[in-house]
Amino acid sequence: MLNQTFVDFECLVIDDASTDQTCALVERIAAQDARVKLFRKEQNTGYTESLNMGIGLARGRYIARMDADDICMPQRFEKQVAFMEANPGCVMCGSAYRLIHNNHTVQVPVTHSDIMLGLLYGNVFCHPSVMIRNEILRKNNIRYDTRYEPSEDYSMWVHLSNFGTLANLPDVLLAYRLHPESVSNSRSLVQKKLADEIRMSIIQKQIKIFSGERIHKLNRFWFSVVLLLESVFNNSIPTKVAFRKVIGNRHKIFS
Repeated sequence: MLNQTFVDFECLVIDDASTDQTCALVERIAAQDARVKLFRKEQNTGYTESLNMGIGLARGRYIARMDADDICMPQRFEKQVAFMEANPGCVMCGSAYRLIHNNHTVQVPVTHSDIMLGLLYGNVFCHPSVMIRNEILRKNNIRYDTRYEPSEDYSMWVHLSNFGTLANLPDVLLAYRLHPESVSNSRSLVQKKLADEIRMSIIQKQIKIFSGERIHKLNRFWFSVVLLLESVFNNSIPTKVAFRKVIGNRHKIFS
């Protein structure tokens, strides 16, 4: 983090009541670099609460999310800040990333339209790669929703899409570590159930928008319906049931 080519930032370290030597190590680093600021929680309350604490403490124009066990590429901040400055309507920017354990590069959708389509299928952002416009969070009192942990990030991206565009840079700006204890592995069933609920919120929004639109937008809606159905029926039974509830008496729009 401290080797970034963009140097004007504060590094907020949120320690969730760790019991190892983390704080001692961070304090030694902070003594040599004033950008590092350590915040110790007296009680372990979980990582989503820590994320929200960090948002509340952050003073910068942008908030760059990062995990302790991943690696930032040196030009990450420089490239993301430049993109956000050049695109004031963008509320969040992520990037492609490389998996540390096998050196595999994961490409992600980069345009807003492709991202919104991708969000129907699942999370298309690597959480520790994102940079968020802090002004949007402050003005709209946006925080991670603890009810959706461990899919709190997916929920956040969908919510942020109401306030501007989303983007991913094609550059690999993060080295991402997967391990057996990671949330995606240890809580995969819970994560999938919550992700289904988030997908349904997108579907509900699309149907609500259609209900108030003129008929000349029908073709675009039909295209969306095909994609939604493809997404839904490749997912779980609970999602199919939820989709039927959303459609309800609106089935006449298909006739």
